[in-house]
Amino acid sequence: MENKKGFSGILGIVIIAIVGCILFSPWFYLKYMVVLSKDKIIYETNLQRMANGLPILNENKKLNEIAEAKVYDMFRNQYFEHISPDGVAPEQLALSYGYDYSFHGENLILGNFFTEKKIVQNWMNSPDHRKNILNENFTEIGVSFIKENYKGKIVWIGVQEFGSPR
Repeated sequence: MENKKGFSGILGIVIIAIVGCILFSPWFYLKYMVVLSKDKIIYETNLQRMANGLPILNENKKLNEIAEAKVYDMFRNQYFEHISPDGVAPEQLALSYGYDYSFHGENLILGNFFTEKKIVQNWMNSPDHRKNILNENFTEIGVSFIKENYKGKIVWIGVQEFGSPR
């Protein structure tokens, strides 16, 4: 009887150890636990603008819809470019959603990320993305971040849409 108890105890410890390794592994954390928020992306973006003496960007529902459409299109068609395989440029996409703008820009990012602050910092480290974030002509922003399968890997694709309405 004691051998059964001893075996059950060891088996229990092994099961707990395996479950712990899975739950606390970086792979599991990246795939299932990280949740990125568009609100935090907008917040971190606006912190960068304020630190550079610029007014904050106001969230725009239509720009959010455009950003989400762009993300889903990139996953559906398995590309990561500003211009879609169908030849649709960001400005054309914005107009197709009825966003009549004076100025428009777009930032893209792909990968596995732990924080919104790091994502915005990655954009700030890139000269072209930084120009969009710190563009004084932009007054509005829309954001979408979605995690899906891209070329056989589960990753985040994020889009920032910037604009100034006419």
